Formats: sequence, C-alpha cells, structure tokens
Amino acid sequence: MLYNEKQKLTVEKVKRFSYGVRLLEKETGRRWRVNGKPKTWKRTPGRVEVGIQYGLYTWDRLTQDNLDDFVIESPEGMDAHTSKPIWSESHD
Repeated sequence: MLYNEKQKLTVEKVKRFSYGVRLLEKETGRRWRVNGKPKTWKRTPGRVEVGIQYGLYTWDRLTQDNLDDFVIESPEGMDAHTSKPIWSESHD
C-alpha cells in the first residue's frame, strides 16, 4: 500500500499528538491508538516517546526509532471516527 507525505510521521508531528490519534502499522496493517501524552526531553529535542495501544491488552511505545513503521490513518489530518483534528497546531 502506498502512503502519501501527509501520512508520514515525523518527530514534530508526534510531539503534537493527543489521546486517540489513529495509526496504521505498515507491516501488519494493525490499527493502533495513541494512549497517552508524548514525552519529550529538553536536552535531546529529537527524542520523543508516546504510548500506543492495539486492542485491549497490547501496548507499545512509539519512539523516534520506530516512526518509519507507522503512518497516520487519515491522510487529511482528521480522525475518521470523530472528525477532530489529529494533533493540535499550537506550539508550546
């Protein structure tokens, strides 16, 4: 399956994620959901970590090292289920 540029994950996009963002795992096609607030570090700005969940009992961490394994489910930047923006555009 081909993915467009809007679906690719970057560290900056992940830093703005909020609870409920839907992700697709490229290899298996599984639909994951962001299950927490992104954790960032001041000393290493390129580092990010956020909890993700698949189903009821499977959890993992999305980090800068495995961003290439996932894409955003909705290419328009909106959650297909709630019609809410996937990430906030505000920069803290």
